[in-house]
Amino acid sequence: EAKESGPSGASAMMTWLRLSSTRQLPWYAGGNYQGKDMSHVQESLAQRMATACVTADDPLSRHLFRLTLKGLPRGGGNGDDIRMGILHIMRDNGIKEGHRPGIEDPFIAQWHQKLHSNTTADDIAICEAYLHFLHCGNWDEFWSHLWEHNGLTREDLAGMKAGWRTDGISGPAHHMPHLIPAFQHFLWILKVTHSGADLDTAVG
Repeated sequence: EAKESGPSGASAMMTWLRLSSTRQLPWYAGGNYQGKDMSHVQESLAQRMATACVTADDPLSRHLFRLTLKGLPRGGGNGDDIRMGILHIMRDNGIKEGHRPGIEDPFIAQWHQKLHSNTTADDIAICEAYLHFLHCGNWDEFWSHLWEHNGLTREDLAGMKAGWRTDGISGPAHHMPHLIPAFQHFLWILKVTHSGADLDTAVG
């Protein structure tokens, strides 16, 4: 429909996705979906925008659709790997999950709920900050890393109330440095879906 509407439709799509990429839209207001569905929508939308870049009738629309692509994640992959990835880490390392007994880690429990019901590109930033914490052992450094590298605050994470039984993400986390390799791999999984790390596989 955006393509058929000409420049006005292309500019509306560009504006919507630009606001999305700059976190101006309320993605966490009652959102609840599975990663596999989200990755399929991302991939389909990116393909349609790429096609519109070369098939739109007028030069202005084609230019606007090219700008629109900047606001789209360049991922795809298997979004269900995100849901299963965090579950495997928790189960393999004895971390409490639901009614399963184990180590109680508030941060992982909270983030796990978000990953199941509303994974976004912000999860890459969260994972990078968590890895930084696992290396240094200082929970305050988690928040410093989030802010300095991605502009996310405590209030931002507290507002990530996705799903039906979460109050956002506040932590704290236990220092478990033995999880570093597992979360380094999980970071790659997140990037495959949200930022195009699947190019690593294509080139390799």
